[in-house]
Amino acid sequence: MDIAYDFYIFYPQLMGRAMATPGRTFINLNVSLQGTGRLYCRAIGHFETNVDSTWYSPNVLKSVGVSLSILSSGNYTVHLPDLSPSSTYDVYCYSEDFNGVGMSTDAVVATK
Repeated sequence: MDIAYDFYIFYPQLMGRAMATPGRTFINLNVSLQGTGRLYCRAIGHFETNVDSTWYSPNVLKSVGVSLSILSSGNYTVHLPDLSPSSTYDVYCYSEDFNGVGMSTDAVVATK
């Protein structure tokens, strides 16, 4: 008796690297996504102190990140406002399906 299984990812997946377009006090992040659900993104400034993995954990990104509903696969722009001028940021994103099943923290780190 042979048993086979496949692992399916139901949350929106980032296809390739996101492209960031900075403004004076914002970043527009252009992403290509496959799947449906919600996307949460957050910019973390290099000037921040004591940054650790809790700053970009799924729960923190869901509570303080900019959110976007993804209703179909395609290209989307996430607007990250209220940033400090002339500063450097890392952007992290987390996605989950509409049932709340989402990416691991390792997958979030890979979106940086």
